Amino acid sequence: MKLLTISLMAICLLSAAISAVPIQNLSDLVSIRVHERTGSLFSHNFAKNSSQMLTQLSGTLSSGNRDFSGTGDEHYDVFYSDSNGIFNANGEFVTVELNFSVPGGGGGNISGVELVFSSSTVFADTLASFVEINGNSSTLGNAVDGNLSTHTTLGDSASQRLRVTVGFFGGNAVPEANSFFLLFGSILFLFGYSKPKK
Repeated sequence: MKLLTISLMAICLLSAAISAVPIQNLSDLVSIRVHERTGSLFSHNFAKNSSQMLTQLSGTLSSGNRDFSGTGDEHYDVFYSDSNGIFNANGEFVTVELNFSVPGGGGGNISGVELVFSSSTVFADTLASFVEINGNSSTLGNAVDGNLSTHTTLGDSASQRLRVTVGFFGGNAVPEANSFFLLFGSILFLFGYSKPKK
């Protein structure tokens, strides 16, 4: 019984030690692609280690302070983050923020976010968090439905940033392969060690 308790404690500790891979460190990842709709669909690609992905712009977004624009008054910033949209270069989420200064609530039309790998792509499938002002909250799921003919309507705000923060792989952390092997090997060792000797 004592050995079983020690084994279970060790497994729990090893499980807690499994760390998630930052998006930028995913194997074969090439870039992040953000799809935005302003009349037509526009796709914006950012290399996985680009300054855009590794920096959250300060101040109000504008034509001189943006990663890309929709309309002339709709300016976006894209970066790695945590699930609450807080910048984190080693984050497991992608945040798309904007300022849109035209009243009427029609800004922030995100159709999807993709991870672009060397031989495949993966669409964001989890809406982790958002800021929507004067928009249409029923459209928020459109950012993660994998359908580029739909889009969000986040609203309008010249001073406060609107945003969507999205996750991938069902919103689950992507564990490092080495951590998996360490945990699996430890379990095999512990159960092998506890096997009664003949």
